[in-house]
Amino acid sequence: MLFPILAVIFLLLHLVFALGKAKNDEEYFRAKSQASASVIGISLAATILGASGVMGTISWGSVYGITGSLWLLSGVIGLLFLWYLYPRITQRQAFTLLGLCPQSKGNWSKKLFALVIILAWTAIAAAQFKALALLLAPWFNISSVFLLLGLAALISLYLIRGGQKAVFKSDYFQFFIIGMGLLLAFSLLVINGKIQPPDTLKPITADYSPLVFGSVILTYIIGPDIHSRLLAAPDVSTGKNAILIAATIVFVFAIVLALIGLSGALWLGKSGDQIISLMIARSGIWGIFINLALISVLLSSLDTILFTVSSITIVDLIEGDKNLAVWIIPLFALAAAFTAWKGQGIIPVMFSAYNIFSGVAGPPLLFMLFGKRQPDQKMFIISITGSSLVFAVASIYSFHPVAVYPFVFGVLVLLSEHIYFKLRN
Repeated sequence: MLFPILAVIFLLLHLVFALGKAKNDEEYFRAKSQASASVIGISLAATILGASGVMGTISWGSVYGITGSLWLLSGVIGLLFLWYLYPRITQRQAFTLLGLCPQSKGNWSKKLFALVIILAWTAIAAAQFKALALLLAPWFNISSVFLLLGLAALISLYLIRGGQKAVFKSDYFQFFIIGMGLLLAFSLLVINGKIQPPDTLKPITADYSPLVFGSVILTYIIGPDIHSRLLAAPDVSTGKNAILIAATIVFVFAIVLALIGLSGALWLGKSGDQIISLMIARSGIWGIFINLALISVLLSSLDTILFTVSSITIVDLIEGDKNLAVWIIPLFALAAAFTAWKGQGIIPVMFSAYNIFSGVAGPPLLFMLFGKRQPDQKMFIISITGSSLVFAVASIYSFHPVAVYPFVFGVLVLLSEHIYFKLRN
């Protein structure tokens, strides 16, 4: 009975973040661009450590040992690429990722980008909702539908009022809980004498092609949730330092989480998705705090994703202001919660969303964000629509990795336009 009480108290504490109301669009979408590198870096790390990052790495660690950290380590690689490329972003006075792209302003290509991002990131939000429901449902004698609706209402409330600042505050709070919970889990395994070298387990590449993780790396270079945090950086130096802080934190967590999964498997004699619930059940009263840490993990990603998707809808699709958030944020929260209620498992949803985003939107976003010369917007539209068709064909005929084919198509389209321009000039 203790955990349901603590969980309710913990969730209601998030209402504190609704107390500070953003006064204008600059404060709502960018937190006035006054955040420090440590604040942005911790927020980035908390966002990255979501359902797939923490729960997926523990599960994979129990099967693949230290190589089970490859999902999060792919994120670290992506962040290091972003650290190198970040100074090449010339447009900085923006409210969303698409606002950073000079060629995307006021045209149909921006609308298409917005739709691709909205669809993909709503699915990712649904994965976080689904994982939250799985963690909370066994402790509450109510339908998962009501749990999802309650969570959607709670997150919507503080996002509507505080915007970017509310996300930073909640991420800071949640990161502290995450760190304490995982440190506790690691300590329990050490006490039980179950930390052992992972030499005996098969590598993750035995089951997954390295190309599969290309979409993960790309998502951390051009991901809208990543750049949403960096919009609050007052200058390039602060943004680069924040990226390095996030990459360092995620690297440490990747190794520790894989070791927790491995050691849990040695302790319990089980592996895979069931390892987390079994570890919590065997940890006694300490399992309550580990469970709260997992809830923090999911909330930290979920509020960032909902804020990012809603911001892109308001600014890029509708071209409105922060006053629309009172309608848009609850709408997406409910859409994601409904998808979670009716949808697939967590990891399949995440992979599908990352594949759609990286395969279809990846090439044009790379060119727009980091390219020295911007191709004609018609080529962006051809790239997006053509890549969407290639993605559909690759999915229907099970060509794997499915994101590679539309990505290559998009790159070839934009490179051919670039070569043609060079030859003519």
